[in-house]
Amino acid sequence: MEPLVTPMNPEHLSPALRTQFDGALAAGRPGLAGFVAVMAHAEPIFDLYNAAYTASRFSNHLGARVTELVRLAIANTTRCRVCMAGRFPGAVAEGMDETMVCAIPSVLGDGGVGADPAGMSDAETAAVRFALKFGTDHLSIDAADSATLRAHFDNRQIVELALVCTMSLMGRFSAVLGLDDAAGDGARAGSDPG
Repeated sequence: MEPLVTPMNPEHLSPALRTQFDGALAAGRPGLAGFVAVMAHAEPIFDLYNAAYTASRFSNHLGARVTELVRLAIANTTRCRVCMAGRFPGAVAEGMDETMVCAIPSVLGDGGVGADPAGMSDAETAAVRFALKFGTDHLSIDAADSATLRAHFDNRQIVELALVCTMSLMGRFSAVLGLDDAAGDGARAGSDPG
């Protein structure tokens, strides 16, 4: 099957995108490199997206661990293998581990808050539950979900949580493109999903 969008030849990438492309390859992230090469077709808009994504992800008031668990919850809904392959080192330093990551899909099935899925706090569980619903059936977010979020997060944090979810939905496009990073230890350990 012919790809939906043909990645731009790396030799034709701008210096800034070539740096991102080469960095992804050096980190063992061929899918991320492919994503950069595809986005090069709309570089000015991709630059704006990247700035907004970076700000929502790294300048929020949620903390690295909550942010990364939410990003990975959305990655589970988009089935973006590039997104699922990376781990933000700051979240790992705050105690996020693969047991927690593997428990993300179970948050909806066990009723969420109070179940302590794989060591997640009630706030983390509430955020992950919100993200899973946001990514699969946003209209299923109900009054109980809202009350639980408000019990753990202030208005600014809830807006930031929604922005992290929204910006992370780009993984749907990566999945449609068929981009993939090998999910082995080399692709996960200490890598930033970009």
